[in-house]
Amino acid sequence: MANDTGAKWSIEGEYFESCNCELLCPCLLSHAQIRPTEGHCDVVLATHIASGKCGDVDLTGLNAVQALTTPGPMAQGNGTLAVYVDSRASEPQRALLERLCPLLEGKPILECGDHAVIELEYDLRDHTQPPPVAGIVLPANSDPLFALSVRLVRGVMADYRRQTSYTGNVNFYVKPSSARWLALSQRDRQEEIAAGLRSFPGGQNFHLIRLEGDRRVILEMGDTADGGRNLLKLEHHLRRSVEPVLQLHLETKADLNTIRRIKEVKA
Repeated sequence: MANDTGAKWSIEGEYFESCNCELLCPCLLSHAQIRPTEGHCDVVLATHIASGKCGDVDLTGLNAVQALTTPGPMAQGNGTLAVYVDSRASEPQRALLERLCPLLEGKPILECGDHAVIELEYDLRDHTQPPPVAGIVLPANSDPLFALSVRLVRGVMADYRRQTSYTGNVNFYVKPSSARWLALSQRDRQEEIAAGLRSFPGGQNFHLIRLEGDRRVILEMGDTADGGRNLLKLEHHLRRSVEPVLQLHLETKADLNTIRRIKEVKA
C-alpha cells in the first residue's frame, strides 16, 4: 500500500485493544455518540509489527502503543492522546513524535489525521531558508522521516473509523485564538499587528485598515507591493510573530477609472 506521505508500506503483526467500558462498548454501537458506561473512555491500542517497512525504513519487531482518554462521548472530542514508541526507534523518529503529540491535544481526531503532521513540518522548518521543494510543501515531499508520524496519526483515525463506523470526511475544525490574544483589547491587538507589519521586509507597503473580530485583518496594499506572493508571506510572518489564527484580507478599492466605469454602465 501507499500512505499519505507517498511512501509504500506494509506491516504484519498483532493488534490489541482494550477500553474501560462494560461489554458491549457503547462507542462501537453508536458511532461514539453515546456516553461510555463509566462516564469517560480510557482505551489502549497496542501494535506489534512482526514484519514490515515504510518506504526504506524497516519496522520489523517494533512496537507502538496509543493511549486515549475522553471525558465523555468520543464524538464530543476534548480527548487526550499519548503515543508510546518502541525504544528501538531511531532518535529522529522519536524526536518527531515527541513534537507531534502536543499538536494533537484538544483537537478533534479528524483534524489530527488531516493536518497534524503538516503543522509539525511547518513548525520545524527553517523559514529563513528557501522551502525544501518547489511548489506546495507537504510532509511527503519534504523529508521521508515524516512517514512514521503520518502513519501513526492516520492509524489512529483508521482505528476510530473501524470502532465507530464513522465515515465522515468533512473537517469543520477552526483553530481557536490563544488565551493571551483573547485577553487583549482590540486596540492592543491592532498595535501588535502594526508592529508585526513594521518588522516584515516590505511591510511598509501594507497599511492596517482594521481588525474584524479577533482574526480577520483588513489591509490596504500600496502600489509598490508585490501582490499576493508577499501577502502570503506576510500572513505567515504575522502568524508566527503575533497570533497563529490571523487571516489577511485586502480592502476592496473603488475603481477610479472614469472611462472604464462609464463603459461598464453602458454594457
